[in-house]
Amino acid sequence: MFARNAKPRGNPPSSPKWHKPGWRLTFHDEFGGAELDRLKWNTRYVRECAGVAAVVDDALEVSDGMLHIRADRETVTVEQYSLELWAPEQRAMRKGKATYHYTTGALDTRFGAIFAQKYGWFEMCFRTPKRPELVTAWRLYPLDVRYFRTDLHNGMRTDPHEAYAIDIVERIGRCPDDVSRDDYLAPMRFSVHHGEEPSGPKHEDESFVCPQWIGREFSEGFHVLALEWTSTDLVWFIDNREVRRVMGKSPQTQMFMLVNLYVTANNGSCTPVTDETPLPAFLDIDYIRVYEFAG
Repeated sequence: MFARNAKPRGNPPSSPKWHKPGWRLTFHDEFGGAELDRLKWNTRYVRECAGVAAVVDDALEVSDGMLHIRADRETVTVEQYSLELWAPEQRAMRKGKATYHYTTGALDTRFGAIFAQKYGWFEMCFRTPKRPELVTAWRLYPLDVRYFRTDLHNGMRTDPHEAYAIDIVERIGRCPDDVSRDDYLAPMRFSVHHGEEPSGPKHEDESFVCPQWIGREFSEGFHVLALEWTSTDLVWFIDNREVRRVMGKSPQTQMFMLVNLYVTANNGSCTPVTDETPLPAFLDIDYIRVYEFAG
């Protein structure tokens, strides 16, 4: 519980029925209990940090039928690990302890009771925080880390154009030199990542910024974001309206979900968090649902 800070205000819309014609529900969390369902979610983030914030369990609260992920100003010391998402070996090597002055939360379906799926419909109803220093992220990564690389680099993919990761959404912070918008009107970005390997010279990112959804609506109310993933196409929807389509780059492997609230550093690409940033701030999630093709 967030005992020392006020809880977020407002209620999400009534959740629509789970039934979706043509689809079969394979995973869902309506966050209707008193605490996070640990049989569905892992909260041990691979790097123990998200930007300049330590990832801590205390930043996650289930209440009022929602999951609240809180970014806050708090000094903590956590154990660090060297494991990267695409590391050939999945053994986490300790690097020692590190101290952070901000905290946040993250959860995924990779470890513990694993959930991963190839193709389907991925849907989340959420409201973002109103700060440009905080990045809302919902991503898909391959369950088998060999898929990050092509067969030329001892990996699984035979086609470098197949995406090895999908950013279903990033609500990115405003760039410091962008003075054309209010400081919290950050864009919604949808991305696919492909190439021969994530860190190699032939790594490619294809991002699309949805100009008609620059962030105000997502911070002032709840909206439904969905990704339809088929064997050939990736299609994004906001409130049942198609906003982006990518053809010919669909992953051909099972992928797991990762959700986090990233606290940005002073890296020149996003507004950095400072002592003046109003915190705590919350990412509120009404539900997350995943479906597979029923036919």
